[in-house]
Amino acid sequence: MLPSFRNLPNGNSMLVFAGFGFLAPIITFLIAASSVSPEGKIAVLATLAVIYTILFFVTYWRHLDLETAAKNGAGDHKAHTSFDPSFGDLEKTFGLFGDSISRTEVFRLLASRIRTVLPAETIVLFDVVPGETELSLAASDGPSVAADSHVSNLAALSGEIEIITDDDATFASVPLTLDGITFSVLEFRLSRSIEDRSALLEKLGALRRRIPPMLLGIGDGEGNKSVAFTDPVTGLPNERTCHVVLEHQLAESMRNREERPLSVVAIDIRNFAKINQKFGQEAGDRILKLTASNIRSQLRQMDLVSRIRNDEFVIVLPATNETDVVEVIERILEHFGATVFDAGGGHEIQIRLDIGAASFWKDGETPAQLIQHAQRKKQQAKAAEPADLDLLQKEYVH
Repeated sequence: MLPSFRNLPNGNSMLVFAGFGFLAPIITFLIAASSVSPEGKIAVLATLAVIYTILFFVTYWRHLDLETAAKNGAGDHKAHTSFDPSFGDLEKTFGLFGDSISRTEVFRLLASRIRTVLPAETIVLFDVVPGETELSLAASDGPSVAADSHVSNLAALSGEIEIITDDDATFASVPLTLDGITFSVLEFRLSRSIEDRSALLEKLGALRRRIPPMLLGIGDGEGNKSVAFTDPVTGLPNERTCHVVLEHQLAESMRNREERPLSVVAIDIRNFAKINQKFGQEAGDRILKLTASNIRSQLRQMDLVSRIRNDEFVIVLPATNETDVVEVIERILEHFGATVFDAGGGHEIQIRLDIGAASFWKDGETPAQLIQHAQRKKQQAKAAEPADLDLLQKEYVH
């Protein structure tokens, strides 16, 4: 009995307790006035006392749970910190690329990150419609999505985190608020029953605090976004931005692998250290800028080239399969092979590149796996040091 009562939605166990408290005196009076034997009356009254005691402790536990959720929703430091490694980058990236990322794309990227900390089989976003009693389905990620939800309606009405557990799964709904007004509800169908309820409430409380600004496109105003996400030498996106954008593109490709291929290219400048030694750091920076702008000139608007460290660049190529990426590599190599660059001080050099590539699913399923595979192929190409561009074609991929 205890587990089933405790799994009632927030407020429902209190209603049961109040209802029983109202009926208990009436039942006691009826029993006392009845013709039941004294032994029978004692047995019934003892049973009522036990039930009333159980309900008291269940309601008390629910009160403690609500206090924990409220503290977490108000910004519990421990819960906030546990999400910083994932959501910190997303918050700044959404601010940097806010105009080009739709609300649905923000939701999907958030869903991908949430699954790293919650075993969520399905994640659903409901919007609260002013003047309407039912919620509106805004976005979903995962199977078994209903157009309406009892637990999310409860969360919208109560303004509290609601959790319902049955034999197969746990359903949790988190009201998302701004200035005390609930504008949306985020619902999770967790793939297994949750044993540690307090840990779940802690995580849900952190989500309740962190997600609303990202869904509404509200920046935190902290720091200089261009500095945080841009390489100061080349003006390209930096490694942090590369990983966030790559993860976003991976989330899209995972939903539709056949129609959304994805490839990654790793590039470095051959003998860049010797260029720095011979011509100086100023010339080295100039070569980095020239390399960045000339790679960018050979790509589509939708492609992303970033400088991740030293003379290393990474290109993210959406909608590009393993055949197409070879063509991109050839185009870049042809361009650099036919161009002589001014290194400054009257020096002209030809920039030679080492390149490797990886394609989603075949070579990796995460940003780190794809970049590492492309870098390994780049190192193999560097070791071979082929002299003829025609011989480079297949050596850079897979």
